[in-house]
Amino acid sequence: MRKKIIILVILVLLLAGGGFYAYQYFTGPEYVVGKALEANNINDVKAYIKENSTDVDKTDQAKRMVKDKAKEIYQNYANGKAKSYDDCEKSLKELAEVEGCKEYTESLQKDLLKMKVSKGQFGLGKGQLEKKEYATAFKNLNGVIKQDCNYKTAQKMMNDNYDAYWKKVQEDCAKKVKKNDYSSALNEIDEIKEFAKNKEEIEKYEKEITAKQKAYKKRQKKLHIKRLKHSIKWVKSYVDTSGFTNEFHITYKNVSGKTIKKVEFNFRLYDIYGEEWNGGTPIDFPDNCKTMKNGETRSVYWDLGAGYDKVLPHETCITYKDGSTVTFSTKEMMLLMINQLNKL
Repeated sequence: MRKKIIILVILVLLLAGGGFYAYQYFTGPEYVVGKALEANNINDVKAYIKENSTDVDKTDQAKRMVKDKAKEIYQNYANGKAKSYDDCEKSLKELAEVEGCKEYTESLQKDLLKMKVSKGQFGLGKGQLEKKEYATAFKNLNGVIKQDCNYKTAQKMMNDNYDAYWKKVQEDCAKKVKKNDYSSALNEIDEIKEFAKNKEEIEKYEKEITAKQKAYKKRQKKLHIKRLKHSIKWVKSYVDTSGFTNEFHITYKNVSGKTIKKVEFNFRLYDIYGEEWNGGTPIDFPDNCKTMKNGETRSVYWDLGAGYDKVLPHETCITYKDGSTVTFSTKEMMLLMINQLNKL
């Protein structure tokens, strides 16, 4: 009889203990919060944390579960398992409303946006690579971040297509050099240098083009100076202050061998106190001569208004009847006006 009583007591204790542990489990965060998160019932999670605000262990575990869920959402998107960015962003925003989870979840939202950009760049780069638009393709593929499931694929695509990219750069540069477009050619080389596997070869090629560019600029400078010297000759210029308003007079001669259509003189204008006109903005003095033939001399003047008595050269552009032009810089204009172009 005594033995039966002991067994009965043990059974009662076991049932009571099991019931207690069952109660603990079904009212604990692992079950309640886990079930709510699975069903996306964030209000139930918030309510659970509020109801158990005095139980630090329960609320801390509930918050950890929320953060784990947020991390899972991010990782699913990163690994290409999520439905869409918008769905993930919406879920993270909802989880951020849970007490104690805002800072962590908002940080993941920023990471999620970076991941969206990364996946967008992968898609663009892949499409551009198919069209052999290597420069833009490589820029986009290089923007794919390591956390993106497409990262290794992007790296492999760049590695597999690098030789084709370098070949196209050389072909494009050769065409541009023929057109004397050295700046664009060098820009293309700069773009591929970021991904270069053959740095020494690229640097050698870049030096060759740079040398050609310097030689071209030197030739162009000589040609420019020749055009300047064979454009117009400065006869004289002065400011007439005898009238009610001051007048600026210029006399120049066409020595270009061509017919001049228009000369756009640019000067800086100063008043009697040394103040510059319009805050330092150069003023235009256009001369629409239309058909000024070679060897002809022309005198023109402009009304400066009262108080302005000093004129300094800025820039001048000559347009010929055949459509060609030549432009004097400020320094070149100063030398022209004192007949010292031979110093260039």
